Amino acid sequence: MPENTIKVGSVKLDIISNKELVNRVNNFLHDDILDIILYLSPEMVESASLDEGCSTVIRNAELVLPGSRQILESYGGDTYELSGIVVSSASFGIILENIAKEACSVFIISESMDMAEKLKEYCLRCQPEIKIAGLFDTESGGNDNKKLLNEINSLVPDIILLDISPGKQEHWISSHMEMLNAKLMVAIGGVTRELLHSRRMDFSKFHLFSRE
Repeated sequence: MPENTIKVGSVKLDIISNKELVNRVNNFLHDDILDIILYLSPEMVESASLDEGCSTVIRNAELVLPGSRQILESYGGDTYELSGIVVSSASFGIILENIAKEACSVFIISESMDMAEKLKEYCLRCQPEIKIAGLFDTESGGNDNKKLLNEINSLVPDIILLDISPGKQEHWISSHMEMLNAKLMVAIGGVTRELLHSRRMDFSKFHLFSRE
């Protein structure tokens, strides 16, 4: 099994299997605090090196995972993938397909309603039984954070799927995480298009490659 973390720029990246990721998420969905998973993009690595606020949010996240295959290219990404290790944001599809919690709900925040709708379609394609609690786009919603927070907290979604540009995304998390009533936040800003274009993967295959 590869080491548990590697350093990418100033960021410590968690190296875990897809199987372990699913287990961790199912545990997150049953605790009473907001856990945060960040899918790391090259832009986020740059933001972390230039902005201490971004760096702090990344450092305090429960998991920081490779969001783009580009992140692990120089670390033998193909070997990691064959070992069943998370190598990109495509693992979010595996999470959705294998969520154990019944009637799991997702609230989607994106920078445009078009992208929010695409993420909704992606979530439902991966897990048809999932409930989409709501959609919010910062393009038309602007800075009406009070309205957004009230909507999220009245719905109490299990997962907040956050798609905001790297840099802005980390500051948004820092400003709002203490006010959100949810179980898990998954931040995919900077790797959303890679997520949407990823092929769906059969979770059962990863048992064959696992070295655990």
